[in-house]
Amino acid sequence: MRWTRETKMKKMLSLLLAALLLCGLAAQAEAAAVDTSDWAYYTFEGSGVAMKLPPDFAAVSDEPEEGVFYSCGNADVILQVTPVEGDFADREALAEYFGGLEYIVKAEPVEINGVEMVYVEGGDDFVSAYLVMSPEGTIYQFAFFPMIENADNNGVEVAKAMIGTVCSSDEVPEGFRTVRPMAEGIDPEALEDGVYSVSFDRSDLADGVLNHAHIFAVDSYDIVDIHLLSVGDVIVIGGSEVPVGSLEWEDGGLMLNGGDADSFFLVGHDEDNCFRVLLEDDYPTYTDYGETNLALASGVVFRDGWDIEREEMTVEGAEEVARAIIESENEFFDAYNTTVRLESGKVVEIIRTYNP
Repeated sequence: MRWTRETKMKKMLSLLLAALLLCGLAAQAEAAAVDTSDWAYYTFEGSGVAMKLPPDFAAVSDEPEEGVFYSCGNADVILQVTPVEGDFADREALAEYFGGLEYIVKAEPVEINGVEMVYVEGGDDFVSAYLVMSPEGTIYQFAFFPMIENADNNGVEVAKAMIGTVCSSDEVPEGFRTVRPMAEGIDPEALEDGVYSVSFDRSDLADGVLNHAHIFAVDSYDIVDIHLLSVGDVIVIGGSEVPVGSLEWEDGGLMLNGGDADSFFLVGHDEDNCFRVLLEDDYPTYTDYGETNLALASGVVFRDGWDIEREEMTVEGAEEVARAIIESENEFFDAYNTTVRLESGKVVEIIRTYNP
């Protein structure tokens, strides 16, 4: 069905507004973990995507409203899918349009399980609509409506769990999602210029080279990925796969597997617009991406502040820096206290900070 731009906008806005009116009440319900173990994939013909749906999903009406080609739900949530004429040049333009609406909290291009889309949230962190461009360029709107008349409603979490399973209709996977840190893909043998957390044994420092240095990165997770986590998913923390057995949103963050040996608490990190694991000592978790040899630039600078009772020591020059590191009273250089900055493939700065 082809609509005019005016009709299309009215349809999109009506669905968004309806969902936003519902979300204020739905958000009052306590968030609960969603078990997706018995869900099955459904392919939305023409859209190019598939999504897991609960087994009790049933048609809402024999005669869905005009323009809606899929309208099903259960006691928690109704899903309506509507194809819309694609007047927008790309996902960025689509996101910019929705982001400019005063009642939209978030509208941004994202990628979930390899599918590029625009993710839209209304107030109270509720997913009010979900939009995707098909291979033919048509925009498909996936709008979720929580059934607020149900006192035990879990619609918000069910909607997020469904979105988290989206994938290409040509690549329907088995099992659950695996959420990985955003730094995945770091190649120690082909490091770009930048700052890296490192760990090395100072006995391996020879001829101006930090041999066998391990490259680490803080485990930082995409905000959308964390909000769409469901029971049964897997999250990679510190290089290990952690099955999600339970999740509970608390003040300031998300508790995974509360009370279990593999329990972790994730909090938002505003500076980098992501989520990070917060350990009991207030440190994040790191992933070791492997080792490499790092050559020191001739003018490398070493700033050493490992002892808070002393003034920070600054040393410059490859030979002087090597000597200072080898002769330091503190032999430990690890990801929790040491970073290096690379320029043109060489270390230009080493910083070690106090780590209690």
